[in-house]
Amino acid sequence: MRIAQKYVDVAERCLVKEDCSGCLFEAVYTCPPEDVLETYREMYVLLKKDREQLEFRQAVAIDFDGTIATAGAWPNVGELIQDAADTIPALSEKYDLVLNTCREGKALEDAILFLQKNNLYGYFNTINCNLPERTNYFGGDCRKISADYYVDDRAIGFSWEKVRETLL
Repeated sequence: MRIAQKYVDVAERCLVKEDCSGCLFEAVYTCPPEDVLETYREMYVLLKKDREQLEFRQAVAIDFDGTIATAGAWPNVGELIQDAADTIPALSEKYDLVLNTCREGKALEDAILFLQKNNLYGYFNTINCNLPERTNYFGGDCRKISADYYVDDRAIGFSWEKVRETLL
């Protein structure tokens, strides 16, 4: 049975960093009772073991409209954003890439053709779905794309330069 990541993160903050932010007991401004701390300790040991056994790379979910292709053309596809074309191949060397777009049906087919035409399609591991190793690891598939990083033109302060500085 997998341990809920939220509780393990809380245990790590509590036991290792001695940081009470996000603690389940934060609302009452007291540290947890000793028996709860002991449970945190056990979860933290299991977390460390789990993290050491992870066999998948970190993932980056990348939006399409406004991030890879210029925005404003939907349902058509805009022009290629050259920074995206330059960065995606390098990202794929270090990360698994997921195309994370609201497009579906014909609009999604057009986006896929655009990626193929611009030699970017092969860099993506999945399109609009979670990576299989993640669904196996977490024991299910959720609606939200599971990734370590999200690249989206709607993010505050987005630029491909910032993506390269942060991830490469």
